[in-house]
Amino acid sequence: MIDDEVWTEKCKNLEKLGNKKISEMMVRDVVTARDDSDLMEIIELFGRYKYNAIPILDKNKNLVGIVTRSDLLKFITFERCPMMIDMESFIGIPDVRSFMCTHPLAMSPDDTIKDAASVMIRHGVRSVPIVKGRKLVGIISKHDIIQAIYRELIKS
Repeated sequence: MIDDEVWTEKCKNLEKLGNKKISEMMVRDVVTARDDSDLMEIIELFGRYKYNAIPILDKNKNLVGIVTRSDLLKFITFERCPMMIDMESFIGIPDVRSFMCTHPLAMSPDDTIKDAASVMIRHGVRSVPIVKGRKLVGIISKHDIIQAIYRELIKS
């Protein structure tokens, strides 16, 4: 059991964590796709990686969209082949622009962790791309923030 004094100290540390810049915690090595990627390429990325969202970049590496597992599943099951997934039917189909979100939420690396958590909660998203101008520089997720909170709380 944690006494009040210890809990108060941990809360102060969590407040410091919340005031840190996103740049201190964001993932910089982001799995992305190009805006001309086809459906099979997107399925392959989601099959290979456990991420919930994949930022979509144009040829100049500007953020132009994001696709989530939900976007992909909705497109496959309701728009392309309801109730039946026939992989052969995906050959020659439209690219990721057909089902990505074209106006993704994005934040600056100078925004705070607290701001990122607030945006994710308010908009019901699991992760947010981090951009400088239009260039993707990282991504932060609810998982990243929860892990940081956990590490902060278990410190002696």
